[in-house]
Amino acid sequence: MNNSQSVSLTTTVRGISSTTAPYLNLWRKGSSQPTRNISGNLNNPYTVFVTSNGDIYVDNGYANSRVDKWALNTTNSTVAMNVRSSCCGLFVDINNNLYCSPINYHQVNTKSLDSNSNIWTIAAGTGCAGSTSNTLHDPRGIFVDTDLN
Repeated sequence: MNNSQSVSLTTTVRGISSTTAPYLNLWRKGSSQPTRNISGNLNNPYTVFVTSNGDIYVDNGYANSRVDKWALNTTNSTVAMNVRSSCCGLFVDINNNLYCSPINYHQVNTKSLDSNSNIWTIAAGTGCAGSTSNTLHDPRGIFVDTDLN
């Protein structure tokens, strides 16, 4: 999360990080003290997504080319997805697919979290910047509704 921005991740969790600090602090809504500190070779984390069951996905693509997952009540991360650059947006849909919008690639990539494969596919965009119905220009956020739109 860039430049110490605070974002609402769910109704009960808030997070803050900095590109100059290799960690992420999480607070429960209304709390004045962090309830969790996530660190572990983070390098310029750009975005975070927290699932309804408390799993935390952190962009770690800047230098480490991956998205890391911290399951609820764990202290170590696992690699959720290999990426080509930092993700400007992360999202996990109801079918357990992880989405990343990589910086400067003009597309959204996806990978099933139920698969052991680290192969991602292009969910949207062509890789070329544009404003047509099948192109994107630096997408910065991702939202997939319950109908998978």
